[in-house]
Amino acid sequence: MKFTIYRGSWVRGGSKNIFKFGESALLNNYNRQCCLGQICSQVGIPSEDLKELGWPSSTPVRFHDTLRSIGLMTPKEIFDGDNDTGAVNMCVDYNDTFSISDKVREGYIKEQLEPLGHKIVFKNGVAPWLQESV
Repeated sequence: MKFTIYRGSWVRGGSKNIFKFGESALLNNYNRQCCLGQICSQVGIPSEDLKELGWPSSTPVRFHDTLRSIGLMTPKEIFDGDNDTGAVNMCVDYNDTFSISDKVREGYIKEQLEPLGHKIVFKNGVAPWLQESV
């Protein structure tokens, strides 16, 4: 699948140990999303089910099969529970770290998600599903 991460809506680590656009979350109180939150929105998870959550596996159970199908949660055959994949754990680390530039951060996130069969594009602007609330 192709996923677009919109930089104008993307909450991530910034300079001076301050997050850009509020605290990192799938969807924070400033209506900004981390990279994984934007992907969750693009596979149809409604904003109200992402609010103030930190991990895809924290979403309501009804979305877990969708998240497993795109490689964000471990398949039940491997782990019979609700577990984020290693790629997700690494994306969270890269998304939230303060010690790297956005260019490096984007490259690291792509390195984690593209082997899962996804094309990741970073684009300037606000995510279309958030434009009314930003």
